[in-house]
Amino acid sequence: MDGSPVCPQCGQTFAEFQTSSLLGCAGCYLAFAEDLAPVFKRLHGVARHCQEKTPASGELAKLKTQLQDAVAREAYEEASDIRDRILTLKQITP
Repeated sequence: MDGSPVCPQCGQTFAEFQTSSLLGCAGCYLAFAEDLAPVFKRLHGVARHCQEKTPASGELAKLKTQLQDAVAREAYEEASDIRDRILTLKQITP
């Protein structure tokens, strides 16, 4: 053993994660929490996931679906309006 933390659920070590960049299971997040914090900070700018979606994320997904539908129907003026709403929403969403 290399002294690397081990996930009690799947048996993956942190060293294996460092090699593959893949976690073995959901339990790895807890088992490697201390070691993953700097990785997440470097990659995402924050050390932990807050598990909250912004309220606008559901609206954005709905608008994207509407945009695809409008384009498929060749309703380009409607598509343009939807696109503008998407761009506005993206500007005000953190």
